[in-house]
Amino acid sequence: MLQYLDYVWAVYEEKSFTRAAERLFISQPALSATIKKEEERLNIKIFDRTTSIISLTQEGEAYIDAVKKIRAVEREFENKIMDIASLHTGSITVSGANFISSFVLSRIIEKFSTKYPGIKIKLLESNSKELEDFLLREQADILLDYAYNESLIDAELLLEEQVLLALPGTFKINNELKQKRLTAKDIINNKHLKKNCPCVDLKILENENFLILKSGNSMNEIAGKLFDEYGIKPKISMQLDQLMTAYNMCSLGMGATFTSDILVKSVPDSKTVYYYKIDSKNAVRSLFIEYKKNKHKNKAMQKFAETAKELYSN
Repeated sequence: MLQYLDYVWAVYEEKSFTRAAERLFISQPALSATIKKEEERLNIKIFDRTTSIISLTQEGEAYIDAVKKIRAVEREFENKIMDIASLHTGSITVSGANFISSFVLSRIIEKFSTKYPGIKIKLLESNSKELEDFLLREQADILLDYAYNESLIDAELLLEEQVLLALPGTFKINNELKQKRLTAKDIINNKHLKKNCPCVDLKILENENFLILKSGNSMNEIAGKLFDEYGIKPKISMQLDQLMTAYNMCSLGMGATFTSDILVKSVPDSKTVYYYKIDSKNAVRSLFIEYKKNKHKNKAMQKFAETAKELYSN
C-alpha cells in the first residue's frame, strides 16, 4: 500500500504522469497501471484525466488528505527515532531566502556538518512567503527569516544586522561626508557598532539616485521607513530583486543603496564603495530561527539551532 501512496503523491505534486514517472524512475505505463489498480481497489477515481493538467476528483482530495496525515505520522516517528540514534544518522531540512542562505545559513551548515557528519542537510531557498509555507507544511524543519506569524510559528532571535547606507565612491557628496565615511575594513572591525561612530543625515541625499529592493523584501520595508523618518522623497533609479545585485550596482557607480553589515563582511572588499552609519532604530534588521508551533524539535533541530547561536553569539 505504501507504494501506491508514493505513486499517487508523486502525480499529485507533479500534476503530470510523465514527470511523476521520471521522478520515480519507472515507466509511465507502469505508473498508470499501478494507480489504476489502486482506483479499482477502492472503487473510485483519484485523478481527473480529462483536463490538460491532471487534477484531483472529490474522492482524490480525500485520498490526498489521508496521505498527508500518514506522512505527518511517519515524520513524527522519524523524529523520535533520530533522538534515539544520538545524531549518528538522520536528516534535517533548513530554509531561507537567497541572501540568508548565501551569507548566514552556509556558515551554519558548514559548522554543523563538521560537528555532525552523519546528519544530511537539505537546503530550501525561495521568497519569504513561500518559505513560511514550507515550514507550515512541514517540508522544512527550520526557517531563518526576518519576520514570523506569532500564532503559527515559534521563533528565537539569532542576530541583529546593522543596515548601512552604501554610496559609490564616485559620488561627490562623499567629500562632504569625509568625517563620517567608513570602509569595508572599518565594518569588519565593527567600527560602525561603536557609540562614537558618526552617523549620516539621510536628508542630504535627497537628490541622489537610489537602488531599492522590490516590495516584499524586508530591506524595501526598511528603506521606506528610513525615507519616511527623514522626510525624504527619494529618486529611485531601479528596483531590484536581490541585495547582492543592488550592492554590485552601487559598486559600479549606478546609485546609492542600503546594505547589511553581514554582506559587507562576507564579500570581497569593494574599494569603490563607502559606507555610513544611520542613527535610527529602523536601521536594524532582526533575524530569527523559526519553527512550526507545537512541532516536536528533534535533537538534530536542537543542535542546529545551538550551532547557529554559538556561531553568532557575538
